[in-house]
Amino acid sequence: MANSTSLLNGLLNGLLNGLLNGLLNVAQYPTPFDDLPGCSSKAKMVYEFDAADLDNASLYPAMARSFREAGFQWATLFAYDPGHLAYANSEYNTHFLNRLYTPKKAIGFLVASEVFYTQKAREPLASYPNINSFGNTQLDFHKNLALYNSKEKLFYSSSTEEKPKSTKSLKHVAGVGTSRIVNYSGTGAYFLDQLEPGVWQLEIYPGWIKVQDPHQNPSLRREVGRLFFNSQNVQISLPDLGKNYFANAINPNNDLSGKAKAGKFSFVPGKYLLSKKKKASVKKYTHLNTDYLLPKTVAQFNQANPMVWHQRQCAASLKDNFSFKAQVSAANTIENGGVSHSLQRLARVPRTGNATYRQ
Repeated sequence: MANSTSLLNGLLNGLLNGLLNGLLNVAQYPTPFDDLPGCSSKAKMVYEFDAADLDNASLYPAMARSFREAGFQWATLFAYDPGHLAYANSEYNTHFLNRLYTPKKAIGFLVASEVFYTQKAREPLASYPNINSFGNTQLDFHKNLALYNSKEKLFYSSSTEEKPKSTKSLKHVAGVGTSRIVNYSGTGAYFLDQLEPGVWQLEIYPGWIKVQDPHQNPSLRREVGRLFFNSQNVQISLPDLGKNYFANAINPNNDLSGKAKAGKFSFVPGKYLLSKKKKASVKKYTHLNTDYLLPKTVAQFNQANPMVWHQRQCAASLKDNFSFKAQVSAANTIENGGVSHSLQRLARVPRTGNATYRQ
């Protein structure tokens, strides 16, 4: 009976925390009209789709893959949250997608777009779980990872050690966390796009911390996520850019510029031109959009106190190691702090504006 109780508690804990692998549920998309002759010559569209009530980046690419395998030519997501409302997820509480407030899901959706455009319609694929690695894409539900790795593009929703297929031909990088191309200390999304050999545009967004469950009943008075406009350390490893590249801000009200050392530079959120030989001029690249728009809530919440996000574990076996995780964010440097419980001190908070701790 004790073993059965432990098993039940473990299963319930997994269900409540979304730890069961949701990729199994979207491994295939059976359509009810496949056997109807009148439908065989018609266009096939999905309107609309989403991974309801789940904050996992791997599901969007899996859905795109299943749609293409079923022959769909059009797929529309429901829905994207406007930036000025995303702090509260006040539109549709079961849906939550925004580049600022859900950076990992946003990158996952970017990967899904690549999958939908590159995968052939009705192309037969392997069965689950082997289907989680296909073409240029790798999916891992438990790591919250959607990875797209081609010769010209490298996109990842969480930190990855995957080796890029070609650093020399790479032209677009987008991610959250750290990779072999970008070592990043923040929690927001960033985008690197090559303008010409030796010149790249970097677009980097504020750090983010979860405040509470975003899928509750919607209310503008309830904050579900908070952005922090901190300076973050970035180390970029691109062969054509070199280790001592020049960085020059191009968005309004941002005058940061300087030269990297060993590929490292400290950036505030904004848009930048990175160049190997000298400071590149934005006037040469007339197609660039230098606007960098953030909701007013960023300035408002940066006046607030530091935030700590911790989701307690619902159940644990006596024989298992107990894992503790918390994320701390602040607008300014945290001079001193710590994490403790009633028995012993667990960890000391370093001098940083954003960090994640495990024990």
